[in-house]
Amino acid sequence: MKVKEENVAKAQADAAAEAEATKAEAAKTDESGKERRTGRDRRVPTEKTRIVIVDTHTLFRRGVRNILDLEPDMTVVGEAGSGREAISVVEELTPDVVLMDLTLPAPNGIETTQRIKRELPHTGVIVLAGGDDEDQLFDAI
Repeated sequence: MKVKEENVAKAQADAAAEAEATKAEAAKTDESGKERRTGRDRRVPTEKTRIVIVDTHTLFRRGVRNILDLEPDMTVVGEAGSGREAISVVEELTPDVVLMDLTLPAPNGIETTQRIKRELPHTGVIVLAGGDDEDQLFDAI
């Protein structure tokens, strides 16, 4: 029975790898022929989305971590309370997604976001903004 389970698992892994290669090849260009951002397909059901939370408030980070820990397809791999710490943690852990507080002290959330996107272009950044200052949000993009 164990040998059969191992064979099934190997066949599933082989099929997933082949599908991944096909998706990666197709994802390099869109319908208009423009090159698209490539990277690991975050929709792979067997892999959890790896997240780093960046916020100056420890209580907020813990609350968000507790909520995300309830999701079966997500895992919080790190936290940071400042821009410098965020850059260090993100470079070390290379998460799929960073939840970024824009109101960080120097370097602020905008500068930190820009540096992360420059150095790790495959890492997604979701900005957390307490206000509705659209100019600040566009600066982050």
